[in-house]
Amino acid sequence: MKFLIRDDDTCAFTDPEDLIKCYEGIWDRVPVNLSVTPFRIPGNFKTVPSSVLGQTSPIPLEKNQELVSFLKEKKRAGNICIGLHGYQHVKPHGLPEYVAGTNLLEKTKEAKQYLEATLDCSVTTFIPPNNGIAREGFIAVVRNGLNLINIPPLLRPSFRTIGPENVIHYLRFKYYSTFKKMRYPYVMHFNDHKEISYYSVTPSQRMSELLDGFEKCRRVNGIFIFSCHYHAFDRRLTSGERIRDTLNIFLEMTDKIPNVKYLTYDRLWSLP
Repeated sequence: MKFLIRDDDTCAFTDPEDLIKCYEGIWDRVPVNLSVTPFRIPGNFKTVPSSVLGQTSPIPLEKNQELVSFLKEKKRAGNICIGLHGYQHVKPHGLPEYVAGTNLLEKTKEAKQYLEATLDCSVTTFIPPNNGIAREGFIAVVRNGLNLINIPPLLRPSFRTIGPENVIHYLRFKYYSTFKKMRYPYVMHFNDHKEISYYSVTPSQRMSELLDGFEKCRRVNGIFIFSCHYHAFDRRLTSGERIRDTLNIFLEMTDKIPNVKYLTYDRLWSLP
């Protein structure tokens, strides 16, 4: 079985201490994958610190040099891997950035190049803000050479050309969803990019549902992506468990699985 920790929303107003409080004692043995927004506009999201709440101008990641130095150090040590989490993480017309945003092809190119230069790393992974992506966003991701943690509709012509490759992926996807009652547990390989599904660990989820998905992944030697947010670690699932405790429970389970592999974003895409 493979296990990957995905943590979203690192940006210019992230305090390194907040990441340390979440992952100290973890990232020395299990890599943590941080999905980073390079030009975050704070807005009025309830997770935004009071110091920048309501601000409508973008804050480049480099404005927080303490964070930049911290991320580079952790990347060099192998503790973290960096993915691209949108451009500004805004919600145009109340919709996710990569659903209703404009000029996404150019913005994605700029964001990828900026992250790579600022953090001195290669970026191969895209994680859509608010987990939403539509046609223009999808095209922007693929044409910029990024792989996607999300599986858009496989046979929808607005996303993909209907062809033998997509039909085969669709049939595999339907087999697991219909007969095994689970999300497709492996990397989907397309001609120009790769995709994979994930499990959201947010206050709207129940522990029993997460454990069910985990067990089904374990049985088929699949990939379980634990998707969370550092700023929500002390919030609780619908079933009552704190998210930080939930992660520890899952890590205790994976530690008992023979030959378990803990993945970075980069290692993920090298899997067959």
